[in-house]
Amino acid sequence: MNKLITTVLMLFAMQLSAQKIRDVHNPSITSWGTSFVTPVTDAKWSNANGNSYTKAKFAGFTGETQSGMTASADVETTIHLSVQLSKGTLRVVFEDEAGNAVFEKSFSESAEFTTLAKLQTDVNYKVRFIGDNAKGSYVCQWIENEKQ
Repeated sequence: MNKLITTVLMLFAMQLSAQKIRDVHNPSITSWGTSFVTPVTDAKWSNANGNSYTKAKFAGFTGETQSGMTASADVETTIHLSVQLSKGTLRVVFEDEAGNAVFEKSFSESAEFTTLAKLQTDVNYKVRFIGDNAKGSYVCQWIENEKQ
């Protein structure tokens, strides 16, 4: 029995360390998962999405993907990016439905980036990931800030 409990706890710990992200409920934000603007031919591509995040791992990502969100009320949101790169580049663009950039950031090495964004009611936003022979991973999370 102890062996079974130890195995289950080890598997749970490995899953938590592999994800390194906790999905949170954003009361005013609805998001939708990854879509491919250009096909991804990377055989090692994998991605996952939650209510408050999108993440991907890749070995040779050249192309563009995007995830989106909309808010049912004007809200301020903290957006956090964690990018791990061992080669290539990754550009991240967060924009509104008219194509106006809220922020844009390019990565050529591993880095963390956090910013605030004000989302307007019923405006569609998207976060675009543009890879150029990129090897690594990204995690992008958005968390609605409490109203003061």
